[in-house]
Amino acid sequence: ICPMQHQVGWTMEMKDIPVGGTIDSPKVGNEMYLFFGQGCEVNSTAINKHDVKKQTSDALSIENKSDKFCRLIRMYR
Repeated sequence: ICPMQHQVGWTMEMKDIPVGGTIDSPKVGNEMYLFFGQGCEVNSTAINKHDVKKQTSDALSIENKSDKFCRLIRMYR
């Protein structure tokens, strides 16, 4: 993940989601990927720890379903 943040045109954001917390992820740019640090639920679909998903919809609701803080990384261009 780290080398991609230095590629021209890519932006990387980190968000921490508290245990049981929810954040909204609006789509930014033409191509966007989400990296999950813990097990989450995205629009009622379970996502495993360390999964990578391409965001294609305009907005997602992401809930931390683990017993630890979740680091979410959003990369887009």
